[in-house]
Amino acid sequence: ALTSALHAKIDPELSGQKNVYVVNWLKSEPGTDGVTYAFMMAQVQAPGGKPVDWSKTTYAETVQEGMFDGGHLEALVKSSDGGKSWTVLEHGIGSTDVWWIGLPDGYRSAPKSIFPFIQSEAE
Repeated sequence: ALTSALHAKIDPELSGQKNVYVVNWLKSEPGTDGVTYAFMMAQVQAPGGKPVDWSKTTYAETVQEGMFDGGHLEALVKSSDGGKSWTVLEHGIGSTDVWWIGLPDGYRSAPKSIFPFIQSEAE
């Protein structure tokens, strides 16, 4: 369900190119508001491990300008129904910086522990 929500958001950006996510970080936990939050980091690629043709995507200009750092994806999602359905709150592909580092400040109900490299106050 989580990846279905991401595909619904990201597939149009890729101009309908078939794609899969090779996940290297995925953590979910309930937030202070009772909603479940998850943060995912993954590599976006075509099936079979082939690269996505980024020149045919909404990222084409960014790629051409040299401001696209590959097909890495970061996404913050939430579920209010125990993980049956998910809503994409924020996502980024190919960023050249750690754009998501401020997400815990913007989404205070989300547990900091779902984000890599960010420690919660309890630790």
